[in-house]
Amino acid sequence: MDRRRSGDAASSAGAAPPPPLRDARALAAKIQDYERFSNDVLKRDLQRVAELRARADREAQTWEELAAAVRRTMPPAQDDGGGEGGKPTATPPFVLPLKTLVEVAPGVHCRAVVPDPSRLCVAVGLGFHVECRGRDEALRVAELRRAAAAARGAALVDKAARIKAQIKFVNEALAELMRLR
Repeated sequence: MDRRRSGDAASSAGAAPPPPLRDARALAAKIQDYERFSNDVLKRDLQRVAELRARADREAQTWEELAAAVRRTMPPAQDDGGGEGGKPTATPPFVLPLKTLVEVAPGVHCRAVVPDPSRLCVAVGLGFHVECRGRDEALRVAELRRAAAAARGAALVDKAARIKAQIKFVNEALAELMRLR
């Protein structure tokens, strides 16, 4: 106990900085922590969300382009009633085969000729492909995927708004701390 008392006496004798100076250092450290949090965490998160939103918007645009290509190349379904369950039995005739570019690797494309564009295989992710037999089915798949990408983009807009609100809150807290200095 005597040691503690002697330490208290030494600190009151001027060996340690006075309490207001210690509070100023703590305040400066707290200001730096908030600035670091705002710059390192929140702004980085906002940048990541913006990149994800741009990717979702590009994906939605890609699905819209696929739907437009389907509308251009595939004729509307014709119900000739001759097949099983009222489905057409014959594949609609096409005058010209579909010529396109196929991506074989990121940034690497090759030319392709599709002799029968009445069937469309769509990559839906994780290595799975959906074979669409007809215009309506292909348009339905494209619309579902476009809607999912658009919903993901909308959710990311909300997340970006929340992060911006957090940045604003931290900046207001920093301004308040600066006034206390």
